[in-house]
Amino acid sequence: MDQYASGTELLSTRVLPIADGLLIDYKLPGINGIELLGRLRKAGQMAPALMITGFISTTLHARAAEAGFLDVIEKPSTGQVLVQRIFDIMA
Repeated sequence: MDQYASGTELLSTRVLPIADGLLIDYKLPGINGIELLGRLRKAGQMAPALMITGFISTTLHARAAEAGFLDVIEKPSTGQVLVQRIFDIMA
């Protein structure tokens, strides 16, 4: 599992990592999660993606779905919820 401190750090890598799934926070330094997923999709990264956020709203949920996120998980949530959602998108 690869981890990055920010979306810009991930985008600055010479080669995007191969991923079976993406878990992206909405609030990131420098670029938000929706913008990050858009740039990753343009670069060819098509892995299923989940967004996690403490700033849930119907507008954000709609924007996330439009961007290609399969689901939005509200923080804080239990580890069990997070693991179950990851299993759901990988099935």
